[in-house]
Amino acid sequence: MTDEEYKHLVDGKYGIKDLVDLKRLRKILEMFTNATGFTIRFIEHPNLNILIVSSQNDICTQYHRLHSISVHNCLQSNKHLLGQLTQPGQIVIEECENGLVDCATPVIIKGKHIASLATGQILLKTPDLDRFRQQAKDFGIDEGPYLEAVKQIPVLSESQLRDITGLLGEIASIISELGYASLEAKEESLRLKQEVAERKRAEEALRESEERVHFALEASHTGTWDLDLIDQTALQSIEHGQIFGYTDHNLLWSYKIFMKHVLPQDREMVERKFQHALENKTELSFECRIRRIDGAVRWILVVGRHKLEASGGSQHMVGIVQDITDRKKAEEELDKYRDHLEEMVKERTVELVTTREFLDRIINNIPSPIFVKDKDHRWILLNDAYCEFMGYRREELIGKSDFDFFPKEEAHVFWEKDQLVFDSGQININEENFTDAGGKLHIIMTKKVLFVQESTGEKVLVGIINDITELKNAYNQLQEALDKLVRSERLAALGEMAAMIGHELRNSLGVIRNSVYFLKLKLAKPSQEKQILKYLDILEEEVRISDKVISDILTFNRIKTPVLRKGDINAILTEELGRINFPIGIRKELDLDPSLPEIEVDVDQLRRVFANIVDNALDAMPDGGELLVKTFLQEAWFVVVFTDMGMGIPTENLSKIFKPGFTTKQHGSGLGLAICESVLGLHNGKIEVKSQVGKGTQVSIYLPYECKN
Repeated sequence: MTDEEYKHLVDGKYGIKDLVDLKRLRKILEMFTNATGFTIRFIEHPNLNILIVSSQNDICTQYHRLHSISVHNCLQSNKHLLGQLTQPGQIVIEECENGLVDCATPVIIKGKHIASLATGQILLKTPDLDRFRQQAKDFGIDEGPYLEAVKQIPVLSESQLRDITGLLGEIASIISELGYASLEAKEESLRLKQEVAERKRAEEALRESEERVHFALEASHTGTWDLDLIDQTALQSIEHGQIFGYTDHNLLWSYKIFMKHVLPQDREMVERKFQHALENKTELSFECRIRRIDGAVRWILVVGRHKLEASGGSQHMVGIVQDITDRKKAEEELDKYRDHLEEMVKERTVELVTTREFLDRIINNIPSPIFVKDKDHRWILLNDAYCEFMGYRREELIGKSDFDFFPKEEAHVFWEKDQLVFDSGQININEENFTDAGGKLHIIMTKKVLFVQESTGEKVLVGIINDITELKNAYNQLQEALDKLVRSERLAALGEMAAMIGHELRNSLGVIRNSVYFLKLKLAKPSQEKQILKYLDILEEEVRISDKVISDILTFNRIKTPVLRKGDINAILTEELGRINFPIGIRKELDLDPSLPEIEVDVDQLRRVFANIVDNALDAMPDGGELLVKTFLQEAWFVVVFTDMGMGIPTENLSKIFKPGFTTKQHGSGLGLAICESVLGLHNGKIEVKSQVGKGTQVSIYLPYECKN
């Protein structure tokens, strides 16, 4: 088949021979010819194969078709006549080179010109016998019989010719459209049969692999829960309580309360699933029915997983619960329709079209996005939810592929997963990224299933999407919150212990410091006790370092809500820098914006932040260098930037520098930057660090215009 012929196929696969019963159409056209005397030709497009000829006038069969010149004229006239047909309902009338009038109209189905219907071999006025007499001489035809044949040619008006041709063309188009509707109905019926059969086979596998699907097909409210496996009490989200019909969001929840809501006929299955997950530390997944407190019975999906500790044990299970009643109802509707499908296929075309519309309504009422692709990865069927999810109209999507709408990387992933299903025939369930028309990124769970039409062997891919973006974010936030809670409890306990130890050590250090002081006073002749004084200086320096470590620990443990008052950032910064003793060889350079207004801050806490950052910068430049301090406004932030020329921080350590206790110094508590981060967090501010080994470090502090505790 040539490319030109392929372009004129309906849906890329149907020609006129596929859509029309040619024997039946021939019978109709011959009956029309017998009744009217009109010659009719039914011609395939674009190759111009004549499929049906009802009859021809004697002048054509006995004369024009027997001589080379007249035959050439006929062929050229037919080609020119048919080549003008481009629009549905178009009628072209043209006089051929042999003096007869022909008329043609196209048969166009779904925008594809697949055939033409031609009639004619008539005259629109009394024949000019002189012309035909001359024509007989030119063709070498016996003049007498030829002129008699001319006189037998029907003479009609142009309007009559148009009406007759339009009627015949309409008949051919109707028969073609009915044929197309019949083929389409049969294919749709086969597809639905295959889908129902495949769905039935996949139901058990789908239930067993529900933990990999994560969430039901319907977009519904999803609740979260955190179950203590020791006492079986649980924390629950607001949506969780609403699913069970509760409005009291502070209600104490437990596994026992949950089991009371489960219908008696489902309890044994639920308990078995729960115990299996506990004993094997596997993920939990099941569907069951519950009775809400208002008496309504609902279907729910429960998915959970163990929260494993470092030791490998588990004291908590966290997960989600989702109301899937609408999905179950949709499945019941599909099951009911399956039982009647065979009878519906046998109905007339009009009834089948009605059924197709009914199915479209069912699919379009399913809230989950559903799509169908052909073997070329082009969309051929979409429900309303998918179009809305994509952000495009259906007509913009049909016939297109993922590469027409998605970023190249996403389209490659979709294409590869689709091809995997086409090649293997296996169901594919995959978590993917999805960018809609507005540029918004979604996280989706997609199930893709292959269907093969028995009659044609054509493969199509059906996909169902569940948007899990919000659920994924909620789950990550829940996990992060739980981790922070555990960490904060540990730090609180460590802080209390460190504070107690710090007080005891500070008392001892005070005694040592005083002892050193009095020893120095007692050494009346320093020149004679030079070695002793050297060790006393070392002891005094070590006491100072230890005292600073203890101060950091106590400060970290005592960080409280800031006491806010108006303050000049430049003034606070200048005053604190003046208190710090800069070693010889280190220069400080200030670039302070004098236009900065005063803002509300805790001055004492902010001084400690500045002091910690400057101390770190000075420690990073043992061989000297420069410290640049700059202030400026940036959008809604007051920004203070400290830039040193020190050793820099290795990339692998940048993610650890704010963790309490992390330090690379020989003497240090590892709490300086942790204190800075905590103080700025209480000010609704933030701190950022950029560094390059061998070139230096830049620390940026951001404070908002308004600080609210």
